[in-house]
Amino acid sequence: MIDSITQDLAAEPLSEAGLGFDAALSRILRTRLAGRPLAEEFRLFQSDLLAGRPRTESLRRFSSRLDIPSVSVFISAMVQAEQLGMGIARVLRIQADDVRARRRERAIAFANALPTKRVIPLVVCFLPGLFVWTLGPAFVQLFKMAEAFIQVRDF
Repeated sequence: MIDSITQDLAAEPLSEAGLGFDAALSRILRTRLAGRPLAEEFRLFQSDLLAGRPRTESLRRFSSRLDIPSVSVFISAMVQAEQLGMGIARVLRIQADDVRARRRERAIAFANALPTKRVIPLVVCFLPGLFVWTLGPAFVQLFKMAEAFIQVRDF
């Protein structure tokens, strides 16, 4: 979920068009995240800011409440940008690129694992039928020959 927020903040030129991070976050919360749990956490972050807490402390509290690795990476980048006085738009763009790269890596890892996962259904379902289809006539001939030998022996 934080991935989509990061991409929304970076994709829309809200932070580059003179809109601050807080205003951009408010706009996204109004338009896209109504009623979701992450939206409530962002609203708690905004209420911390309105209560007079410093932004870095509010961000750290937000990260500790969620305790999700991707959120922690995002928040630490935001805290570092805040402390160094960097532009938020650049940080959001870098975070969005990082999220896309991680998502691509997960998709590639999933795709690489598929052949291994297909082996069990292949062995259990397909190969027995293939063996019956290919070796069935040979077994029928073998049983006919065995029956002929038994009849000759009994004769």
